[in-house]
Amino acid sequence: LNATYDNPYHSVFPSGLIAYNLDGAHQVKLSYSTRIRRPDEADQLDPTRRYQDPLNISIGNPYLKPEYVRALELGLQRTAGYLTIQLTPFWRHIIDAVRTIRTIDTLGVATRTYANVATSDNYGTDLTVALGGGRLSGFVSGSAYRQVSNASNLAQDISVRTFGWSARTNVAFRVSPKVDVQALLSYQAPMNVEQGRNFSRTRFSFAARTKLLADRLSLTLRVIDPFNTSRERSTTIDPRFSQVSDRTRRIRGLVLSLNWIFGRPQRRGRDDLIGPDTGTL
Repeated sequence: LNATYDNPYHSVFPSGLIAYNLDGAHQVKLSYSTRIRRPDEADQLDPTRRYQDPLNISIGNPYLKPEYVRALELGLQRTAGYLTIQLTPFWRHIIDAVRTIRTIDTLGVATRTYANVATSDNYGTDLTVALGGGRLSGFVSGSAYRQVSNASNLAQDISVRTFGWSARTNVAFRVSPKVDVQALLSYQAPMNVEQGRNFSRTRFSFAARTKLLADRLSLTLRVIDPFNTSRERSTTIDPRFSQVSDRTRRIRGLVLSLNWIFGRPQRRGRDDLIGPDTGTL
């Protein structure tokens, strides 16, 4: 657009952690941190109008501010042999939370853009159960929280009080000394948001690896989103209109990789076969 957008900001990130071992199996932790989430997708920042069809327009907001997350967490952990259980009550105060905002004009043209709501507070707890040391290893975790969003800086009627929960598991099984398999499953439950409601979201990936030539060569096959569940659906509800959006991320695929270890192989723990590009909640 031959335009310059100046959106400076300065940040300080205080953090602290204190931990106390009650005995050999129990630990208590208390932590505080400030984190930042910068809008880094072109769709969020690019002010160029993008027409999905004559009645639906998307436009980014170059003045979008980053989110600041102030988190206070209490960690309660118990370890018994190969099993670890961790309960983490938390409070997270988000300043300038990034949200998708939709409007519609008198001609019925809907415009999707992004804006910062004043604050969003999450009160809840995380629970993680992890197993390691044997042929079967991995973890199961869940999170439940109450969310209070203050969007009065945008409009008086879109602030929301809601409840949300999610679950995630990553399980690995050593079929033999040469063969490992691993599966990752995550689920985000439906929840109300500003201007509407998000439907549930599910991600699943699977991987298998075999070691060859005295463990110097490994062959890994990853199956990403085999059941085509990587969909994002939402409903926008406004006094003047209602809109259902259905978006599918094209991430399905097969990835075959070879890894050759030069020199002397080192002993180490279980590798993450699936990789970071499969996504989390």
